[in-house]
Amino acid sequence: MPGGGAEGCSVNSDCTTKPNGFCGQEFNVNQCQCVYGCLQDSDCASDELCECGTPVGRCLKASCKSGADCTEGGCAQHEIGMPGCGTQAYACQTKADECVSNQDCLDSKQGGLCHVENPGDPTTCEPFSCAVGRPLVVEQAWRLATLQASSAWG
Repeated sequence: MPGGGAEGCSVNSDCTTKPNGFCGQEFNVNQCQCVYGCLQDSDCASDELCECGTPVGRCLKASCKSGADCTEGGCAQHEIGMPGCGTQAYACQTKADECVSNQDCLDSKQGGLCHVENPGDPTTCEPFSCAVGRPLVVEQAWRLATLQASSAWG
């Protein structure tokens, strides 16, 4: 979660406004800024869970926190919103779901991402609709370029 989007930083010690801060780069932002995460579910709002990450986790919306919260299927991560550029959230799987993960969509030859338009809707395989450069899918497999440093990036 960005620290308001305006809290620039150079090192982790610049990020002290909230607990669990570090200096990082959020998706589609071209400068370093303070990012605040979580270490456990109690660090998040009551309708969120803490998803593990490095260096700290991130709070994600969740209508379930474990399979015990679901009447059928398990509690799974889903992409909500525009396929490829949406946000992540956790919700119960149902028999109406077309997919559980992106791999299900690739395995079924439909391609795309396992996606849900609104929380509570069934999942469907949807084509990528957000062009951000990654992942590139070739012959049903993700191809990721190796990272390269450049002095042009400032």
